[in-house]
Amino acid sequence: IYDICLLLLKHGLFDEVLKFINKTEIVVFKLEILTCFTDELLNQKTIEQCFKYLKYSKDKFFNYILLLRISEVYFKLGNDLESKKVFNETLINIFQIDDEFDKSSLLILVCEELFKQGKLNESLEYLELIENEFKKSLNDESNNQYFNQLSKTISKKKLSAKYFFDLLSAFRQDVV
Repeated sequence: IYDICLLLLKHGLFDEVLKFINKTEIVVFKLEILTCFTDELLNQKTIEQCFKYLKYSKDKFFNYILLLRISEVYFKLGNDLESKKVFNETLINIFQIDDEFDKSSLLILVCEELFKQGKLNESLEYLELIENEFKKSLNDESNNQYFNQLSKTISKKKLSAKYFFDLLSAFRQDVV
């Protein structure tokens, strides 16, 4: 799938790739296809095509990932204003997601995106939100279903929460 989409993209058939993404139900395939959207292939024209795609796409999770990628490309193209606009609108929508797993997963991507754009303080702030929610879940004080389920799994499997804090710490070290 990746090779086919990459070939289509190299021949300028960006719309065909977006149509394929829309028909694909498997999230892993969609995310794999997104890796085809390299900096060289994403430009103002293809970004406009992405925005057209987003108008009819129903897959919010993928749409937010695509919007974060667009924000990154705008940033790399030197268009900080558009980058901030897309990023902030996406972030507001992410916080309105009901599914806590999707919300938490996307917040981790937000941390990564901020890091890529050199916004270390903001990245660390979101990472701290994630870590605090995880700590709350370990004390049965969280309303976040995702972290509560993670806490139950840690307890049930007799895992050490230290490993999860180590992962967060490793990400923090990458950022700093």
